[in-house]
Amino acid sequence: MIFTKNSGEWTIPFTTISIFFLCYFLLVVRVTLAFSFHVDVTEYLSNTRDMRRAQKRNLIEQYGNKTLQRRSQNEDPREIRNLGLQRSIRDDGLLYSRRNPNSPPIDYVNHPYERRSLLSTQTPPKDWNLFKPIRIKTETRYLPSDDWHNAKNKLMETVVLPAAVRFWKKTLMVHPANILKIDTDYCSLASNSDFINGITDVDLQIYVTAERFCGNGNVDDQPETIASADSCDWDQFERPIGGIIDFCYDTFVMNKDGSASDETVQMLVDVSIHEIGHILGLQSRDMAFYWDRRTGRPQTPKPMKPSKGVRCVTGKITEEEDRIYLPSRRTLQFHAHHPGIPFFEVVTPTVKQVARNHFNCDSMNGIRLENQPTSDDCFGNHWEERLAWDESLSAHKTSKSIPDSLSPFTLALLEDTGWYRANFTMSRIISFGHGAGCSFVEKPCIVKNNLPNYSKGYFCNSTEQEDYACDPSHSQISSCDLQNLKQSVPYVYRYFDNKFLGPKIFKQADFCPMPIDFIFSCKRPIPKILGSLKIFPEEKFAKSSRCYNSNYTRPLCLETFCDKDNHAIKVSLGKGRTATCSDDKQISIPHPDNEKILVSIECPRLATLCPDLICPTNCAGRGLCDWNSSNPKCLCFDGNKQSETCEWHENVGKTLEKKKTPKKVGKTLEKKKTPKKVKTRTQPDQMSGTSLPSFQTMYLLIGWALGLTFYYYE
Repeated sequence: MIFTKNSGEWTIPFTTISIFFLCYFLLVVRVTLAFSFHVDVTEYLSNTRDMRRAQKRNLIEQYGNKTLQRRSQNEDPREIRNLGLQRSIRDDGLLYSRRNPNSPPIDYVNHPYERRSLLSTQTPPKDWNLFKPIRIKTETRYLPSDDWHNAKNKLMETVVLPAAVRFWKKTLMVHPANILKIDTDYCSLASNSDFINGITDVDLQIYVTAERFCGNGNVDDQPETIASADSCDWDQFERPIGGIIDFCYDTFVMNKDGSASDETVQMLVDVSIHEIGHILGLQSRDMAFYWDRRTGRPQTPKPMKPSKGVRCVTGKITEEEDRIYLPSRRTLQFHAHHPGIPFFEVVTPTVKQVARNHFNCDSMNGIRLENQPTSDDCFGNHWEERLAWDESLSAHKTSKSIPDSLSPFTLALLEDTGWYRANFTMSRIISFGHGAGCSFVEKPCIVKNNLPNYSKGYFCNSTEQEDYACDPSHSQISSCDLQNLKQSVPYVYRYFDNKFLGPKIFKQADFCPMPIDFIFSCKRPIPKILGSLKIFPEEKFAKSSRCYNSNYTRPLCLETFCDKDNHAIKVSLGKGRTATCSDDKQISIPHPDNEKILVSIECPRLATLCPDLICPTNCAGRGLCDWNSSNPKCLCFDGNKQSETCEWHENVGKTLEKKKTPKKVGKTLEKKKTPKKVKTRTQPDQMSGTSLPSFQTMYLLIGWALGLTFYYYE
């Protein structure tokens, strides 16, 4: 008992007083130990960093700047990366982290994964406000310094790279770093100062070179490599913090006055965006190091051992010395289509939902990676051309008149790395395969020499060079890329009885022939060589024009607008006349030589010509695209009916919680708002850097209860 009655008076036994003081003693001891532990750890880390810095200075004094010596001209950026990974492997042959064990961790403020490692029972906060726009810095001192390359260097430094950096700054957010220390053992182009003193106000450092890793080009009818890139250093959470881009200057030309055409500039900006995407983590070798933002832990458990016996899409069987790490099945899975077409598929949650929304196929598990790699990569570093032909992160760039788009596919994967928050409004839905259905994804593009309905508009089966048609994006007039080849088509890619019949220009879409053999563009003035071409009065050749198949001898180019209000395609017919174009409908215009003869124009799919009018941003992977509706819209998983794109905004979490909660319960919860002090359970304490343990709180409550009771009865 706490109180006893002795001689008519209430008294407190000695045992009760002892328990009371014991609780307070334990509380004081616990707080003291926690603070001392924090101080000791902080001092240890500080001393460790100082020791490592001193060791680095001694190495520099002893060996000079040997780590900065240029590597051989035929070395690839991937080789630099592999050298770094070899140094990270422990004596037991296991890889615990890509970060050099002799390098200090990157300094972050309130990084949720740090708190996850300090307190394993807690999860990272869901507050997206912790993310800030990514800061990317490009270092161009390694560009060639001779007069021959000055104009191209200036173009890169003042126009191309700044434009690409601005794009990614608007597109991605990241947990900001206080200071980056780029390891010179891993990034051979980093300076000693980049490691010893560090780099401030930056989250990703990119070293830019030219003509160092370029191949011969046009080998086996393959397009020339415009640029290549890879990451070369990473933080303690495996996020890339350093990378290399190498441009092949011979693949583009400048004007005589040292300027570049608008098309050349746009091409280089698109390529730069593509290559920076690889550095950020969009390549299969990074997938084994992705983190799960919901748990704050790696998606693929560590430590890892090099995968042995894995069949690559190239047909190679991996050995341990290849140092290929197979990601978790939650990230990447191997599949094969009849009659044996192999591929790896990204199956992360956001990517899977974006894929289903884009193709209108709820049975999809993710998006395929290329199975005809441009390098010796095992899994594929780009999206599959058969499904993502006009995507910026596919392996091959489309022609000048066909724009590549960085789609929600790419931003979904970047978010699923666990390192970034994406702004999906910066993406553009690609037209290829949009809303085409599961048959387009799962079945062959050509069936017994014939073109099935799901392939119309994307693939072709005509060998006649004068059989003109619009390309899949409806930007240019083309002919079918289908010819008799010198070599037979691989068995798994044979769609015709003639085994030599296949595409000559573009084989990377699983040898599916496409109408992409360029004739002329609808978006540019007609070249003089086609001056005798019959032009309809309704035709216009400008950036706003699109290609329309017709029953005339060729497709027609008509000015086109996307009508968001009416959810339709508007076609300009000249003299202020417009027509509404909808799926499976035709428009008739008079023949220029005989008005009594009408020429029929086929209306393309709305999903192809105006893809952003249907479930914008593919619902950012946070909702379902209702393709069964006449006007498909996003059905957001969080119940937010006001958002067209299901994008998350700063206060969306609080709003959604109120919407999910029934009215009566909502009122009760609103009255019981969490006090600010409780935030210490998910946010570090300002003094100690750790949160308040639950047993400390228990001691306080016991002490307060005993103290109040004692005071009341006294």
